[in-house]
Amino acid sequence: MSAKAIWSSLVLGALLSGVSLSCTKAAPPPEKPGQAVPETAEAAAGSEPEEVGPKPIEDELAGQVEGSHTQQLEPELASAPSIALAAEPGQPFDAQGLASSKIWPFYKWDRAVSYTFNAHAPGPGMQLRIYSESQGWHRERVKGPTLTARQSKEALRLLSETEGGMEVSKCAFPRHGIVFFAGEVPVGSINVCFECGDILIWPAYRKDKDWEERKYKHMGRLMKSYDRIFPAWEKLFALELGLAADWKAWPNAKASQVVGEGR
Repeated sequence: MSAKAIWSSLVLGALLSGVSLSCTKAAPPPEKPGQAVPETAEAAAGSEPEEVGPKPIEDELAGQVEGSHTQQLEPELASAPSIALAAEPGQPFDAQGLASSKIWPFYKWDRAVSYTFNAHAPGPGMQLRIYSESQGWHRERVKGPTLTARQSKEALRLLSETEGGMEVSKCAFPRHGIVFFAGEVPVGSINVCFECGDILIWPAYRKDKDWEERKYKHMGRLMKSYDRIFPAWEKLFALELGLAADWKAWPNAKASQVVGEGR
């Protein structure tokens, strides 16, 4: 064999050997015990995983459902009331531009909404109304159903039977309320205590400065009306609106006292 033939044979053998080696190199090495295998080429190269930004707040809120005393809440939500979105406590009452009325609540309202509040044992310095001009919204309120036109008129009828609120005990601690709205402005509230039987309202039922003094001169007659119609308040709240009269049956009831913001 000539030198040229020998040289060509050597070159061809080297080329074939290189192809074989490159093909063998492409196969992954066998996994050693306890060694993790990267899922991607980027991970094998030690690159950082792509950072995921925070979920938009509207996505987080999309799955939230406002609480109700007639529904079963998830265990993690059972101890916390669903707070209605409304004016912050203490916000000044502003009736500018509202149409006035001659009868309570003295403004033409367009809807009435039920609430529960004070879902805990009573204590000093706590708010006794779901809403009032002096203190604004109760800080721990749970929004209930909106009253129908018939239910709204029934609430006003019951209130007229006692010519406004009735404080029949020294330990009033209402937990059921109805707020009358003119647009987005609260213009009146009825607050009922089913433990002591008191009914507190805002504003006063009459504008006369001496109204309360004159009213209690007729307390005997008003108490007869009160005894007759008070069970109707429980029927309205418990049976029609689904807000149990016994606050301890509420899913957000608290065993401990919570210091409020005054009466």
